[in-house]
Amino acid sequence: MFKHVVVSGIDKGEATVVISGDAVFTHAQEVQHALSEALRACDHLTIDVGAAGELDLTFRVLLCSLHRRSVLINKRISVRVAPAPGRDNRQRRYTRVEGCLFKDASEHCSLWDGPG
Repeated sequence: MFKHVVVSGIDKGEATVVISGDAVFTHAQEVQHALSEALRACDHLTIDVGAAGELDLTFRVLLCSLHRRSVLINKRISVRVAPAPGRDNRQRRYTRVEGCLFKDASEHCSLWDGPG
């Protein structure tokens, strides 16, 4: 089951989507809708997956799509991957070795290479 909460940021225009459920293929439409609506309502969106259950390739593809859209409309997204206390973080590493084909005015894709 996909679960999430949107939290307003301290600064105006910032928000965080905290995912606490599974963001997998069977919930792709819900995930895409939640992330798109959150991005629409702010200028800088952080997606916190530290408390998430299962994340699959579909989730990563949705993040790439959201990143591309955010850059095209002059907004920013970032991913926070710090695990909740007592959770294993090995499956939450968001690094991409081959590089992203979509560059956002930098040498490398900031979504995958930037701090999260």
